[in-house]
Amino acid sequence: MVRTLGGSSKPRVEWKGRRIGVSDHQYAIHFGAGVVSRTVETVPLWAALDVDMKQSLTQRARGLADLVVRLDPAGHKYGQTKVVLRSIRDAASVRDLTARQANSARPAARKYQHDLEIERSRASASQMSFGPTPPAPPAAEPPTADDLLAKLERLPALHAAGALTADEFGAAKAKVLA
Repeated sequence: MVRTLGGSSKPRVEWKGRRIGVSDHQYAIHFGAGVVSRTVETVPLWAALDVDMKQSLTQRARGLADLVVRLDPAGHKYGQTKVVLRSIRDAASVRDLTARQANSARPAARKYQHDLEIERSRASASQMSFGPTPPAPPAAEPPTADDLLAKLERLPALHAAGALTADEFGAAKAKVLA
């Protein structure tokens, strides 16, 4: 039986069985077991990879079926790799609803995890220390008169050896004297 229960700030219950429910609040499957004491678990729908329906002959006669929800191995922290919801009435519509909710929850969960990883990497990068900064190289000292004289004396030798043309010799001489 598929029901939609509205409420202003309360989560909307998409489907509710005797001990199992699928809600749009945090996109989760809530299920419980026990008669005297009760154990209730919640599995996020983003972790649901596949929803299969299994039905025995006696279940078919009573209009019931079991739903097997296979979970993402990355969701191992929830303690199981599959969840079996037993004796579900109108199981085909519950299967379709669960698969639809899981498919819509998965991209939002992946985006959230991606944003969280980026935030963590930014935080760790801001805490990185690269040690003290190396000292700046000393500034180049202006050439002295002896340096200029040595350069002027080398230019005619380069010109005479043919390493510099007359134009290059004139340009280099002007540069040294400037």
